[in-house]
Amino acid sequence: SMRVPFIVRWPGKVKAGKKVENTITLMDCYPTLLDMAGIEKPDDLLLRGRSFYPVLKGADQRFTDTVFGQLDTLRSIRTPEWKFVYHFGDTTNNEFYHLAGDPGESNNLISSADGDLIRKRSEIRDILFDYMKLIKDPLLED
Repeated sequence: SMRVPFIVRWPGKVKAGKKVENTITLMDCYPTLLDMAGIEKPDDLLLRGRSFYPVLKGADQRFTDTVFGQLDTLRSIRTPEWKFVYHFGDTTNNEFYHLAGDPGESNNLISSADGDLIRKRSEIRDILFDYMKLIKDPLLED
């Protein structure tokens, strides 16, 4: 659910056959639609995403490759190389994957005793919790 193709078809505006490797999220869709329609974002509207319309028009614009996900009491963060899943309801089900070497997520490294993996897991976990603080995630208040 965190790596889904996104297809745009807009004859005369978006070049057919164009492939973009940028990572986008659903939060980017609303700002993009506003941009495509030429509508300014209302000042009092909080949008966490950003328009990828310039990318569709051919601009060389990079988006973050880090993606936050949430479902009920589950929170996750995915970078191009790593994925960390934190289960607030039951932390014994936490997950940690090295996507660069295991894109199918078949080897959960959460219990690894390897020092390098422990440090990397902590680093990725901190990214997740920092993002949750930024968005004032209510699960941090429990």
